[in-house]
Amino acid sequence: MNLFVQEAGAQDILDQVEWYAGKGLPEIARRFHGAVLNAIDALIAMQSAAPPKPTGNPSLVGLRAWPVAGFDVFGVYYLLRDELLIVVRVLHDKRSAKRALTKRKCSHSWVCSYRSVENNHRSPGKG
Repeated sequence: MNLFVQEAGAQDILDQVEWYAGKGLPEIARRFHGAVLNAIDALIAMQSAAPPKPTGNPSLVGLRAWPVAGFDVFGVYYLLRDELLIVVRVLHDKRSAKRALTKRKCSHSWVCSYRSVENNHRSPGKG
């Protein structure tokens, strides 16, 4: 299984890490980053564990969501395509997720490598 995170998904992660750090909460920033990586690792192991969600966006047919443990208001939104797990977004709560995903175009040309499955680094900025 190959893993890719779209540009918007990587930016979601970075934005939240920077938000916590900017609030003077560097340990929470590190925990969030690690929790997202752990959620992605869980998805690699159990790709089909979450059921597909209706989105109203034809480019996101088959979209699934997985919670970020310890940060339960966040979800990893992902697609499965052949041997590819694509993280589309990492979003806070269902309202922002619905708004962000109904207008989002998903294209494999947007997919960028975030980290390889073998890479076990857990610190922000590495990957």
